[in-house]
Amino acid sequence: MEPAGSVLEIGGQAGDRLEELKVQLGDEVAKGQELAVLASHALREAELKLAEEQLAEAHRRAKVEEKHAATLLREADLAIEAVELQQLDIASQQSKIELVQANVKVAQADLARLQGLRGDSPEPDRSIVSDQQLEQQALVVQQAEAELAAARSLLKKLQESFALAKAQAEAQLETARANRERIPTLVQASSLEKSVELARVRLATTVIKAPSGGWILAIFAREGETLATQPMLQMADTETMVVVAEVYEDQALRIKAGQPATISSTALPQPLKGEVVHVGTMIARNLVVSLDPTASADKRVVEARIALEPNPYAAQLINLQVTAEIDTAAGQQRPRRDVAGGQPPGTR
Repeated sequence: MEPAGSVLEIGGQAGDRLEELKVQLGDEVAKGQELAVLASHALREAELKLAEEQLAEAHRRAKVEEKHAATLLREADLAIEAVELQQLDIASQQSKIELVQANVKVAQADLARLQGLRGDSPEPDRSIVSDQQLEQQALVVQQAEAELAAARSLLKKLQESFALAKAQAEAQLETARANRERIPTLVQASSLEKSVELARVRLATTVIKAPSGGWILAIFAREGETLATQPMLQMADTETMVVVAEVYEDQALRIKAGQPATISSTALPQPLKGEVVHVGTMIARNLVVSLDPTASADKRVVEARIALEPNPYAAQLINLQVTAEIDTAAGQQRPRRDVAGGQPPGTR
């Protein structure tokens, strides 16, 4: 007889030390309940705290870097806007050049008109246009031409300055964008998150928890002992018990799922009732040896699993060797009843 889910052997990391055993022999435990704590728990807990703090620092650094990158981008945008404003100066200067060109043409026309009035004779009539008037108008022309040359020089300077400022602003913008893109490589938050996950997994291995509900059947380790490959304890869910019966190969085809069975042993105060839930398909050597020294020790058998009806005695006699009598004349095969830990038909 054995629990439907078998007897579970619970162990820990070999080489670690059992710091605290939280259960005693015979205790009932729930799934996920802590059974023991290993000595490496404090170290793994410190590693987890360190990994979490490093991750938090990385997130804080990422926020600072993001803020700095946003500032650089804003400065680059403002630089672009400032450069665009220089185009207004260029347009204004071009308008000024056009005005100065018009002034030069007017001054030159006035000078030509005065010279025409003066005449081209060897002795011109100075009573109409004096030498002083001609000189003044010539000076006006020179001033207008000089102003035009200066305006053109300033326009060229503005255009060259605009091209240089635009290139610098665009480079500043590219630098700001590149700075934002390299933040993940500086912070490395992704790898730190993996480190936190790994630290949590390592910490979890230092706390031994019950994989299922059940009872503590045996304890093999004590607090302070170094763990090896053998288990610390054994536990099982004894609410549902089964009998693993070995059926002789010449009788195997007579056994069907759904047939009733009676379980007996000298250790039981009364026979137990059960039902066949699975019949194996592989023939193997028997594992159960009869206590009768005259009985054959080497047999070829098929394994059949019998689910027992609830009985307080069965849970107290795990691994009891019993005799199973199966009623093969109980009718046709009925659908198999699911039993925790049972194997599906066709498997061993």
